[in-house]
Amino acid sequence: MLDSSDATPVTVFVEVRYRRNALHGRPEETISVAKQNKIILTARHYLQAKNTLNALARFDVIAITQPNYLPRINWIKDAFA
Repeated sequence: MLDSSDATPVTVFVEVRYRRNALHGRPEETISVAKQNKIILTARHYLQAKNTLNALARFDVIAITQPNYLPRINWIKDAFA
């Protein structure tokens, strides 16, 4: 995803996590440091393949829970900072 709302465009990599409810923790809590490192490494490979290794990038998390069949969406921008 490309975020061009700022003066400088930023490539945004998004990790989406879902939990039916938060009884065993929130969805965003399931992203371990190891998982973050894998996402960052994958993003580097992508940027390298696109010859944009020096481009600005951001990592967002979209955490979704669905208690009582009503989805709750939490968009965390720059989640790995």
